[in-house]
Amino acid sequence: AAAPRKAPPSFIVAAADALGDAVDGFLNDAETAFKRRAFDFCSRSLARFRERAMVQRLPAPLADILAARLPALAALDSQLCARLVADFLGERVDAAVAALADDAAVQFAVLDAVIEEADGSDMSVDVGAAARRRYVDLLCRF
Repeated sequence: AAAPRKAPPSFIVAAADALGDAVDGFLNDAETAFKRRAFDFCSRSLARFRERAMVQRLPAPLADILAARLPALAALDSQLCARLVADFLGERVDAAVAALADDAAVQFAVLDAVIEEADGSDMSVDVGAAARRRYVDLLCRF
Protein backbone atom coordinates (compact mmCIF):
# COMPACT_ATOMS: atom_id res chain seq x y z
CA ALA A 1 0.00 0.00 0.00
CA ALA A 2 1.20 3.47 -0.81
CA ALA A 3 2.06 5.76 2.04
CA PRO A 4 -0.42 8.62 2.55
CA ARG A 5 0.67 11.91 1.05
CA LYS A 6 1.90 14.48 3.51
CA ALA A 7 -0.06 17.66 3.84
CA PRO A 8 1.73 20.60 2.23
CA PRO A 9 3.57 22.97 4.57
CA SER A 10 1.43 25.77 5.94
CA PHE A 11 3.40 28.45 4.05
CA ILE A 12 2.44 26.81 0.75
CA VAL A 13 -1.22 26.66 1.71
CA ALA A 14 -1.06 30.32 2.80
CA ALA A 15 0.64 31.29 -0.48
CA ALA A 16 -2.05 29.44 -2.46
CA ASP A 17 -4.85 31.13 -0.52
CA ALA A 18 -3.24 34.55 -1.01
CA LEU A 19 -2.76 33.92 -4.74
CA GLY A 20 -6.38 32.88 -5.13
CA ASP A 21 -7.67 35.90 -3.23
CA ALA A 22 -5.50 38.32 -5.21
CA VAL A 23 -6.40 36.85 -8.60
CA ASP A 24 -10.08 36.90 -7.64
CA GLY A 25 -9.69 40.55 -6.71
CA PHE A 26 -8.34 41.34 -10.15
CA LEU A 27 -10.91 39.24 -11.98
CA ASN A 28 -13.88 40.60 -10.05
CA ASP A 29 -13.08 44.20 -10.92
CA ALA A 30 -15.36 45.95 -13.41
CA GLU A 31 -12.52 47.42 -15.46
CA THR A 32 -10.97 45.11 -18.07
CA ALA A 33 -7.58 46.83 -17.94
CA PHE A 34 -7.39 46.11 -14.20
CA LYS A 35 -8.52 42.49 -14.71
CA ARG A 36 -5.67 41.98 -17.18
CA ARG A 37 -3.18 42.84 -14.43
CA ALA A 38 -3.94 39.37 -13.01
CA PHE A 39 -1.61 37.87 -15.63
CA ASP A 40 1.39 39.96 -14.62
CA PHE A 41 0.61 39.41 -10.95
CA CYS A 42 0.46 35.63 -11.39
CA SER A 43 3.59 35.52 -13.46
CA ARG A 44 5.66 37.64 -11.09
CA SER A 45 4.30 36.05 -7.90
CA LEU A 46 4.69 32.46 -9.05
CA ALA A 47 8.16 33.05 -10.50
CA ARG A 48 9.21 34.68 -7.23
CA PHE A 49 7.75 31.75 -5.26
CA ARG A 50 9.66 29.20 -7.34
CA GLU A 51 12.86 31.19 -6.93
CA ARG A 52 12.55 31.63 -3.18
CA ALA A 53 11.38 28.05 -2.56
CA MET A 54 14.08 26.78 -4.94
CA VAL A 55 11.66 24.57 -6.87
CA GLN A 56 11.05 24.13 -10.59
CA ARG A 57 7.48 22.87 -10.32
CA LEU A 58 4.73 24.61 -8.41
CA PRO A 59 3.50 22.73 -5.38
CA ALA A 60 0.04 21.21 -5.91
CA PRO A 61 -1.89 23.81 -3.86
CA LEU A 62 -0.52 26.69 -5.96
CA ALA A 63 -0.98 24.81 -9.24
CA ASP A 64 -4.55 23.92 -8.23
CA ILE A 65 -5.40 27.55 -7.46
CA LEU A 66 -4.05 28.67 -10.82
CA ALA A 67 -5.84 25.84 -12.65
CA ALA A 68 -9.13 26.78 -10.97
CA ARG A 69 -8.81 30.36 -12.31
CA LEU A 70 -7.92 29.31 -15.87
CA PRO A 71 -11.44 29.59 -17.32
CA ALA A 72 -11.80 33.21 -16.19
CA LEU A 73 -8.24 34.05 -17.23
CA ALA A 74 -8.63 32.38 -20.62
CA ALA A 75 -11.88 34.22 -21.30
CA LEU A 76 -10.00 37.45 -20.63
CA ASP A 77 -6.98 36.67 -22.85
CA SER A 78 -6.32 33.16 -24.14
CA GLN A 79 -2.76 33.96 -25.25
CA LEU A 80 -1.70 35.28 -21.84
CA CYS A 81 -3.49 32.36 -20.20
CA ALA A 82 -1.58 29.94 -22.43
CA ARG A 83 1.65 31.64 -21.36
CA LEU A 84 0.77 31.01 -17.70
CA VAL A 85 -0.01 27.37 -18.48
CA ALA A 86 3.29 26.96 -20.32
CA ASP A 87 5.30 28.75 -17.63
CA PHE A 88 3.70 27.32 -14.50
CA LEU A 89 1.55 24.31 -15.38
CA GLY A 90 3.75 22.79 -18.06
CA GLU A 91 3.64 19.37 -16.46
CA ARG A 92 -0.15 19.59 -16.02
CA VAL A 93 -1.32 20.62 -19.49
CA ASP A 94 -3.95 17.85 -19.60
CA ALA A 95 -5.46 19.09 -16.32
CA ALA A 96 -5.33 22.68 -17.54
CA VAL A 97 -7.15 21.71 -20.74
CA ALA A 98 -9.76 19.85 -18.70
CA ALA A 99 -10.33 22.98 -16.60
CA LEU A 100 -11.28 24.79 -19.82
CA ALA A 101 -13.68 22.13 -21.08
CA ASP A 102 -16.75 24.37 -20.81
CA ASP A 103 -15.61 26.58 -23.69
CA ALA A 104 -14.21 24.74 -26.71
CA ALA A 105 -13.10 27.96 -28.44
CA VAL A 106 -11.08 29.09 -25.42
CA GLN A 107 -9.75 25.57 -24.94
CA PHE A 108 -8.59 25.57 -28.56
CA ALA A 109 -6.93 28.99 -28.26
CA VAL A 110 -5.04 27.95 -25.13
CA LEU A 111 -4.03 24.58 -26.56
CA ASP A 112 -2.90 26.22 -29.79
CA ALA A 113 -0.67 28.65 -27.92
CA VAL A 114 0.67 26.03 -25.49
CA ILE A 115 1.49 23.54 -28.26
CA GLU A 116 3.18 26.26 -30.28
CA GLU A 117 5.16 27.21 -27.16
CA ALA A 118 6.05 23.57 -26.44
CA ASP A 119 7.10 22.80 -29.99
CA GLY A 120 9.12 25.99 -30.41
CA SER A 121 11.09 26.07 -27.20
CA ASP A 122 13.16 24.04 -24.81
CA MET A 123 10.77 24.70 -21.94
CA SER A 124 9.54 21.76 -19.90
CA VAL A 125 6.01 21.81 -21.25
CA ASP A 126 4.52 18.34 -21.36
CA VAL A 127 1.75 18.28 -23.92
CA GLY A 128 0.59 14.70 -23.66
CA ALA A 129 -1.14 12.57 -26.24
CA ALA A 130 -4.59 13.32 -24.83
CA ALA A 131 -4.08 17.08 -25.12
CA ARG A 132 -2.73 16.74 -28.63
CA ARG A 133 -5.71 14.55 -29.64
CA ARG A 134 -8.06 17.16 -28.20
CA TYR A 135 -6.19 19.84 -30.12
CA VAL A 136 -6.58 17.95 -33.41
CA ASP A 137 -10.28 17.43 -32.67
CA LEU A 138 -10.71 21.15 -32.01
CA LEU A 139 -8.59 22.05 -35.02
CA CYS A 140 -11.12 20.20 -37.20
CA ARG A 141 -13.98 22.15 -35.59
CA PHE A 142 -12.45 25.62 -35.78
